[in-house]
This record gives sequence, structure tokens and C-alpha cells, in this order.
Amino acid sequence: SRRDWIHWFACDPSEQTRVGIFFERLQDGLANVYVRLNVKQRFLVLPQTLLKDNSEGHVYSAGGIRLECTSPMRGWRLALNLIMQEPEGLGEVHVRFGAQVAMTGHTFELPKQVRASLLARRFLGEGNVEAAKNEILKCCDECQAIMQPHSLYAEIIVEGERQEVLLFGSRLKFFGTSNFLQDLAIYIGYAE
Repeated sequence: SRRDWIHWFACDPSEQTRVGIFFERLQDGLANVYVRLNVKQRFLVLPQTLLKDNSEGHVYSAGGIRLECTSPMRGWRLALNLIMQEPEGLGEVHVRFGAQVAMTGHTFELPKQVRASLLARRFLGEGNVEAAKNEILKCCDECQAIMQPHSLYAEIIVEGERQEVLLFGSRLKFFGTSNFLQDLAIYIGYAE
């Protein structure tokens, strides 16, 4: 079945601030979402949750999460208004997060900019040459993934305490029917 998901990651290691947002549009009017936030030595999470999907076009929206493309390949606005959990039963916390995102580089497109040998290694590991050929064809014809670096200027409010941060990271967007990125380790990071 066709998949459509986006993953945002941004951080400032010197301040130990990180945000990760995963949003997948599902076929039945549902969205699969996950949010992780590290701020001021606190770890907060919205565990993987199914919510009613209110997305439309270039806007991903569900249950207090809104990810909106304001300028294709150049700008996004991210907004969260959630009750998040602190692990180990420390309770629930109201979190508001708003960010303007500026893309800082060109897109890296998969599979267009991937060497054929990577595709072969990825699918031949399953042991069946014909199945690997079919998956490679499906990957090349029926999916697209876009990786792009960004800088993110955000306001984070946790239990009324406000903080402004500048974070750097990248987004990964996938749509199509291939399982190319399934179970594939993807490293998104920031070097100081």
C-alpha cells in the first residue's frame, strides 16, 4: 500500500536540546504520530499514537500537531500543542512548540541520487534475486524520498516556562509503495 510520511529531527547538542517529530498519513483517515523532545535536561515523549488525520495537501495535521509547508523546498512552519509524558511515570506535561524552518541546502532525493549498488545490497540481503529485482524496480518507479538539511528557530513552552532556541537538523519525507526505507538505519545528526 502507498505510504506518506515525514520525519523531522533538529538539535543543539551544546544545549542538549533535541526534537524529533514523525507523522505518517494512513489510508483510513488516521495519522500515526510520534514526538520526542529533550529540553532543559527533561525528556518528554508523545508515544506512537493513532489520531484522526486532518491533513490536506502540504499540511500534515492531527491532534495538536500541525506541520505546514509555507514555501515548497524552502520553508515550513511546525506547531505542537500537546500533553506529553515524562518517562518512568513522572507524569504528563503540557508542551507548546512553534517553529519557523528555513531549508539550508539542496534536497537529496532517493532513489534518484542513490547508486544502483546500494539498492542491490539493500534488497539482495533478502536472498531472492528475482524478489530483489522486483523491489528495485518498485523502488525506482513507485517511491520518492527527500532528505534536506534545515535550521529551525523555535519557541518551546513547557508548563508555562518559555525558551527560544536555534536548532539544526534535517527532514526526511517518503511517499510511495516501496519498502526501501523499511528497517534501514538512517542517521540524521548535527556535527559541532
